[in-house]
Amino acid sequence: MALLIDALGDQFSHDLVALDGNTSFLERVRHTERCNVLQVDRSARFGALRAVRVLLRERKPSIVATYNWGAIDAVAAGLLCGHRAVIHTEDGFASDESTQLLRRRVFTRRVLLPRCAAVVMISQTLTDIARTRYHVPESRLHYIPNGIDTERFRPDLDPGWRRTLPIPPDALLLGSVGRLSPEKNLSMMLRVLKTLDRPEVHLAIVGDGPCQGELRALTQDLGLSGRVHMVGALPDTTLCHAAFDVFLLTSKTEQLPMALLEAMACGKPALSTDVGDCRQMLPADGGYSPVAPAGEPEAFVRQLQRLVTDAPLRRRLGMANREASVGTYALAGMLRDYSKLYDLHARAGAR
Repeated sequence: MALLIDALGDQFSHDLVALDGNTSFLERVRHTERCNVLQVDRSARFGALRAVRVLLRERKPSIVATYNWGAIDAVAAGLLCGHRAVIHTEDGFASDESTQLLRRRVFTRRVLLPRCAAVVMISQTLTDIARTRYHVPESRLHYIPNGIDTERFRPDLDPGWRRTLPIPPDALLLGSVGRLSPEKNLSMMLRVLKTLDRPEVHLAIVGDGPCQGELRALTQDLGLSGRVHMVGALPDTTLCHAAFDVFLLTSKTEQLPMALLEAMACGKPALSTDVGDCRQMLPADGGYSPVAPAGEPEAFVRQLQRLVTDAPLRRRLGMANREASVGTYALAGMLRDYSKLYDLHARAGAR
């Protein structure tokens, strides 16, 4: 959202309503003068729906842009107001829908989303779900994948951050970047490292979250304290991606993960569980596939064993990942597609 606000330029101003109260994304917006943060009272029954409906009638926006299930009340409010330009975007599921969609939410989306002016899905997997489960018409359904800044994330970055870790100079460094939450399944990553049983292989886990204490305890229980480095969140993830030899993703649910795109743009080989669009994102190399079935740690170990022992394979995969990020997932293409969509529907919403 922050990138889109900046990319849309002076043609739009933005009334922002965070139904969960979290406005931390504003820290990433450069042109905050275009943003007006509004509060809504959710205390009454149907509080968010009623409050947003009142707000829309007062503010009369050209576009009602909503994001994910947490904003479904705003989707309903926009439609009840008869707004012509409700654009809803979804980028994935939380842990409560990591293995199976909740029937009540499927029903609600099926009622509301086909009535939106446009529905944007950031992965092919989500697009298929919107088509087959939510019954969104093709004319209103848009696939716009996440984009990555391939000038900022690139292969020639300085790997000096590696020297801040207590690892030998010749160690092979695996890396993970993301929120330490249950759906990321980082306990599997630790057990994979234990099973791999290669003392020269270290793991850096970058990020914060509710599972931090549990993961530290598991690291100690597995006897990995000297080879697992939990470094917290970094303000600039180019630092760690430049230092990694291999990027790992063990999530139970993803769609088109940004951390994986960052690693790909930096020319790093990656190994992922087969979730969301990860299989489509990561190029294979001959008979080697850089994805392993979700929930099968033994298969993940086998794939990782090959990767850590085959330097030419790592180089080929890294080069292919860089090419895929530039050719398919460049930030400029994503911003162009969103800008076209918003320009088109802003005119309809203003009428």
